Order: sequence, then C-alpha cells, then structure tokens
Amino acid sequence: MNMRTEAADPMTCCFIYRNLHSTFDMSQRTDTTSSFIEDYMILKLEEFGFDRPDLLGLHCLNRNRCPPQRTLQYFAEESSAILINLDLEDTLAKLHISKDSLLTTFLFLADALFGEDVLSWWKIVALIDLASQMAVMCVDRELPTMVASILSWTIRYMENRNVRHWIEENGGWEKLMSYEEHGLGH
Repeated sequence: MNMRTEAADPMTCCFIYRNLHSTFDMSQRTDTTSSFIEDYMILKLEEFGFDRPDLLGLHCLNRNRCPPQRTLQYFAEESSAILINLDLEDTLAKLHISKDSLLTTFLFLADALFGEDVLSWWKIVALIDLASQMAVMCVDRELPTMVASILSWTIRYMENRNVRHWIEENGGWEKLMSYEEHGLGH
C-alpha cells in the first residue's frame, strides 16, 4: 500500500491539533471504544514490563466491558503485521520523541495510517496499536506523564474521523471480536 507522506492540509492540521490539545476530561469516558483503547494500551505496557498502569492514569473503567486478554493479544499480533506491511513499525522505532514533538508525531503517523482511504477495522486496530506503542516509548524514554495524553489524543482523533460512528454502523466492537476466528482481512 502506498502511504502519502506529504504534509497534511495546514488548516485541517491546526484544527485537529487544537482539538486534540484542548482539555478532555478522561474521567467522563464510559464507552466501549475508550475502554478497548485503554485496555489495549495497558496490555502493551504490561508486555513491556510496566505493571503499574494506574501510576500513568490508566485503568479499565468497567472490567465486564473490556475485551478478554486473549482477544487483545490476537489484535496485537494482527496489528504488528499491519504496521510492518505499511513500513510504520520501522518509522516508529526510529522516532525521536519529546514532550514537544509527541502530538505532531502522533498526528503524522495517524494521518499516514488513515490516509484518505475508506475506514476499515484493520486501520482502527493499527491506530490503537500505534498509540499503545508510543505509550510504551514514552515510559521507556522517561516521559510517563505523556501516556494519558496519547490515550486522550487517540480517542479524540477517532472522534474527529467519525470512527465511533463507523464502528456502530459496522456491527460494533462485538463484530470486531468475531474477526478473531477469521482475521481482519487486510
């Protein structure tokens, strides 16, 4: 797949930047999308060896709504294959991230992943994995306070791209869980 690498439209980028950078009360999140993203991020941090996600402001809001660990692990494997296929995994590994550049980097990678193509489950899963890998990088590079920001940006980015609406129209998270048996079809 050919990913665009030119700069995004400046007006769109500024709007998204302001919208993502604005205050977002994370305690008000109760939806399944937020829970899925947060639980996946926790899984990636635990794989990295960080077993206190609560110190980063992360926790699953409703354990009954969060996907099972096995399902999350399956999507981690699928997502890694997607990012490798798009050459984003190497890009992510080579990133020099700082507190000042993190949001710009997140937007660049998210826009490269989503492009102008049609939404799909694999893009959604890959974005969540990408954000989770960035969270791990922040912990590894002693920027743990940025993890909650990455979670917030991911949720806001998905809202700005109408991903939640697309998820509902395509069977909800339950439909995504059914792909565990058949794959995401990327």
